[in-house]
Amino acid sequence: MQRVKAMHDWVTDHVAYDGPAYRSGNIPQEDGDATQTFERRLGVCAGYAQLMVALGKVTGDEIVYITGSSRSSESTVDGVNHAWNGVRLGGSWYLIDATWDAGYLDGAKFVKKYG
Repeated sequence: MQRVKAMHDWVTDHVAYDGPAYRSGNIPQEDGDATQTFERRLGVCAGYAQLMVALGKVTGDEIVYITGSSRSSESTVDGVNHAWNGVRLGGSWYLIDATWDAGYLDGAKFVKKYG
């Protein structure tokens, strides 16, 4: 558990959310790629979640990529597309979201705030 938390905390602390790309609706492919997100330290939810999967492969932790709809105070009732992770620890599955735990958007500006 501590290793997965350390990976999660590293991702939330070292990756910034690409707010301008998200707000414009023109998200570049590299924002969702684990290697590019790691190298650029910039991505959207897909990049955060794919990076968690890639780190889990290196450490031998079972981390899976999950997509679906999420809702926030600014989304419609139908929600928006989002990606996060499931991690298997001690035989049980837990959900983790490095994107939402990293901070939030103020307009198109990413505000780092661990949560």
